Amino acid sequence: GSILKHFNDIYGVKTAVKEDLEFLNIQSKEDDFISKKVRGVDYKEKNGVNEEWYKMLPYENELLEIIRSQKEYAESYPCYVIFLRLSNNYQRLGNEYLHQKSSNSTIKYYYYMSLLCDYECIKYAENKEHFNSSVSRVYFRFKDIDSCCEITDSEREKARFVMEGLDDYKYLSP
Repeated sequence: GSILKHFNDIYGVKTAVKEDLEFLNIQSKEDDFISKKVRGVDYKEKNGVNEEWYKMLPYENELLEIIRSQKEYAESYPCYVIFLRLSNNYQRLGNEYLHQKSSNSTIKYYYYMSLLCDYECIKYAENKEHFNSSVSRVYFRFKDIDSCCEITDSEREKARFVMEGLDDYKYLSP
């Protein structure tokens, strides 16, 4: 069967458990992290790389801490948005390791973790827009794995099989 049929079969099969208070807490941590990154980029453009710039950068362990609390949250309150956040944060970590030309297995691990979260997004999708953007992310995650990671032939075959099956979704940005 086709990969798209599989995704349609799992589309919206799970129901979200809603709870907003704790989520806002986690969200603010993530927003802080992202704004730090943005401030760092701005600073670097104006002043270049220096000691001060290094101090501004968010640390990997901050992001890991955010991921940890999001995963914990997802256990009690699984929903589309929390898995979307997790997916993007794992992708962020993978990209960070890629920039630093770090361990290939670490990069691949984070990209695959991101993918697993996208699968959950499809299951918790509440509408076609959620579905489409999740499937689009799956396409682009596999594209990253295919183009950025050292992978086995069978992993490459799988990645390309998925990408071919989701070809119509590549025009949607993730």
